[in-house]
Formats: sequence, C-alpha cells, structure tokens
Amino acid sequence: MKKKQRIKIKVSTNAFLYLRVSTEEQARDTYALESQQRDCRRLCQERGWTVVEVFSDAGFSAWADVERPGFLRMMMAIRTTRDVNLVFYDYSRFGRKVLPALKAFEELDGLGVFSIAAMNPLVDCMTAAGRTARRDELSKAEDFSDQQSEKTSARMRASFEEGRWGRPAPLGYQNVKTKIKGQPNIVPLPGEAELVTKAFELVSAGNSRPAEVLRTMTAMGLRSKKGNALTAHTFLKLLRNPAYIGMVHSDKWRETRPGLHQPIVSENTFRNVQLILKGKKPIAAPYQRNRAGFPLRRFFHCSECGTPLTGGRSKSATGKKYDYYNCYKCRAVRSLPVEKAACDFAELLSRLQPTPMLMSEFPAILKEEWAKRTGDSAAAIAKLKMDLRERRTAREKLFEKYLNDDRNVVPIFESMNRRFEEQIAGIEAQIEEAEMARATVEELMEFSKSLLVNIPEAWRRADVDQKQRVQNVLFPSGLKYHPEKGILNSDNDCLFNQLEAFVSGKVFMVRPERFELPAY
Repeated sequence: MKKKQRIKIKVSTNAFLYLRVSTEEQARDTYALESQQRDCRRLCQERGWTVVEVFSDAGFSAWADVERPGFLRMMMAIRTTRDVNLVFYDYSRFGRKVLPALKAFEELDGLGVFSIAAMNPLVDCMTAAGRTARRDELSKAEDFSDQQSEKTSARMRASFEEGRWGRPAPLGYQNVKTKIKGQPNIVPLPGEAELVTKAFELVSAGNSRPAEVLRTMTAMGLRSKKGNALTAHTFLKLLRNPAYIGMVHSDKWRETRPGLHQPIVSENTFRNVQLILKGKKPIAAPYQRNRAGFPLRRFFHCSECGTPLTGGRSKSATGKKYDYYNCYKCRAVRSLPVEKAACDFAELLSRLQPTPMLMSEFPAILKEEWAKRTGDSAAAIAKLKMDLRERRTAREKLFEKYLNDDRNVVPIFESMNRRFEEQIAGIEAQIEEAEMARATVEELMEFSKSLLVNIPEAWRRADVDQKQRVQNVLFPSGLKYHPEKGILNSDNDCLFNQLEAFVSGKVFMVRPERFELPAY
C-alpha cells in the first residue's frame, strides 16, 4: 500500500494577503476591506514578513456557488511562486463552505504554503491539532451562514405573505423605503407606468403581434431600468409578470399572492394577453414575413422543380437596383421582374368573372348557411355563461375553505386556483368570440359582394398582408410560373371547391355556368 506523503510546510519571509467582503454594500464601504488589510499587515509586520501582493474579492459571496476572481488569481500566483505565506482575515473570509475550503487548503498544504488567519493566529496548519482546529473554524463559518440563510428566508417568507415586493421594482414601478406594516414598498413610476399599460393594451387588442408592439413602444420611449431598448425576451417576461395586476409571485415557494402595491393593468387585459401568448386566443395580425414589394414571394413556384420563388434586389450593370423573383434551386426562373409578375397575376384575376346568377344567389345562400351554422349560438352562449357562473362559484368556495385553513385545501390551493383561473379565462374568451361572431354577418355580406364584384382591384389596393390572404383563398396551393409561358396552372379551381363546401350542395357550382375563366 502506498504510504501517505508527509506534509512539508515551510514558513517564508514573503506573504500574499487575501481579503473578501460578501455584498456590494460592504464593497462600497471602503473601511471594510481596509480594516481587514490593516489587521493582516499588522500580523505580517509582527512576524517580519514582506507583503508581496494583495488579492481581494469585493462583493463576492463564499457561500454561493460563484467563482471568485481574486481567489482564483491568488491560487494561480501561489502555484507559480510557492515560496510565500498566505494571510487572510479569518476563516469565514477564506470560505463559507467546508468542503471547497478544505480542498483549497489541502492544495496549499501540498504546495508547502503556510496559511494563517490574522484573527486566529494560534491555529497552526503545520500540526495535526492545528488542521483539526482549522476544520472546526470552517464548520463554524458554514453553520453561521446556514443560520443566517434560515433567518433571511423566514423574513422573506413573512414579507411575501404580507404582499410586499421582495426584489428591485419591475418596469413601471419604483422602490420606496418603508417598513410600515401594510404599506407597499413599490409604487407606479409616472411616465414609465403609462407606457407599460399601453403595451398591455396593444397586445390585448390583438391587432399587432408582440414583436410589433415592442417596436411601437420602443419608438414611444419604453426603455429598461438601465436605459436600454427592451429585447423580445425581456418584453415577453414583462407581459407575463403578474405584478402588473397587483400580485406578487415567488419562484422559490411557487405561489402567487395579492400584493400591497397598486395594479397598473386590469385583470381582463392581463388575462387576454396570457391567452394570446399561449396561442389560445387568435389575433388578427399575420406573421410579417414578406416585404411590401414582394407579395408573390413563395406563392409563385418554379415550373421545373416546384420550389417557391424567393424575392430580392439585384444591381444591374449600370448600378441601378431592381426587384426580382428567383428560383434558388434550379435557377429555371431567374430575374423575373416584380412588376411583370404582378401584372401577370392581376391579368389572371381580371379573367375571373362571376355570372349574374352567382351574384344574385350567393349572398342569400351565404346568409342562410351562416344562420344555419350559427343558429345555436344563443344557446351555446347561454350554456357558456352558466358554466362560467359555476366555475366562479366553485372558486369562491375554494377561497372560503382556504381562508378557514381547511387542511384538505391548503396544500393544493395554488394548483386548484390556477386551474380555475385558466378555466374561467378560457370560457370568457369563448363567450367573447361567440358574441363577436354573431355581430359579423352583415360585414360578411358586404365583403362577399365587394370581393365577387372586383377581385383584381381589391388585390391591387390591398397591402401585402391582404394581398397574400386573397392569393391564398383563391389559390391555396399557389401557382406555377414558367419563364416563357408565364402562369401555367390557371385552371386551378380551389376557390370553387371551397364555395361548394360552404354552401353544402345548395348550389351546384361549376365553372362554365357560375364562375367563368375564359381562355384566350
């Protein structure tokens, strides 16, 4: 069996000093580190040692699992120098966790470095008794941190249960120094709070996607606490923060409670935003994929390989820039001018001529079919409202049992409450959508008439998003484009199939009789 090597520690005439304070507040106090350095230098002076270098960590905890840059530099220097003593204020400054600290001391001992604490100079690392005493001192430091952590956690729990905000104020609020029971410690920040409220309202309206709302709010002056523009990730976290409806949330205890601070967003608006972010409530805004100058991008397909055409700008030999569509795969369609593609598609649309019979019959059929499919909406809404009342009543009973400290309810209160909130929000959204659907039939009539009368003009006047909607309704599979022959599959009849499906066979709709696409 291999014998354990005897530790050979020698005392040098040179010394390194290591200083540390745990918090930024202590780091700002210049006397904290100066006091440690003064006592360490006094010990070196008494023993006749020369201080070669001072290493310090200002605002770095030895309890948390974080790297201390000053400590790491010190260890690197010791590995290089070796002929040096290490002096620190006390063992709690060297480390608050026993195992990592002992591992570091074991390395120092192996390097033959003499280590000593200015406040515990009798602990001699060169003797077995001294090393035992060193372990005891480190255990005391860890026990002290454990006790402080428990006390801090208890204070934080009490503050959270009272409804106080336990972190730096979120965007739209500012911290106020008050320890009066029942008084909020964050209040709305004028100007900033109004911008946050506006952001929630724009997202809740559903007319713009969160990314577009972020751009709008950035232009209006919304900035982070440090004055920087918000990233998409930060903005989404803001939209999910229940602090804006007057709640406080703890990830540690996985609870959400009513807070003492004033809400700046209504619960209904916040609930709608959460449904939108979860994809449970549709929004009107389409995904912005194309630039306005390329409405047919990925709608036209290459006639040879079937790849959707891409759009981009190219520079001519004269230096002038032009917009083109291209097939990036086989290059059969190359440098198709945007203007020519738009003219070809507009010409195709102009050939779609509805017959007088379709014009006279389709609105009536559409209205009849709408009434048939939504005739039970009143009964559906009534049932939804009844379900909503039942959920709200059940939630009130849950709160009543929780307030009475029902042992069967307290452990599961948070999960049950979240479930009720999601169910109530979902039912309210269904009611809102059902009531909106009942009010849109007249708008649908006018839209169907205008669309059937003049499709080409409607497409020309529309913006890029509306153009793409029209294109996808008329030709869901897109159109093939040949570099010489132009649009090939002009006999696409998907629109007519959709109309036939909608009227459920009430009108037998075929192209020669109801919707003609004459050939030249």
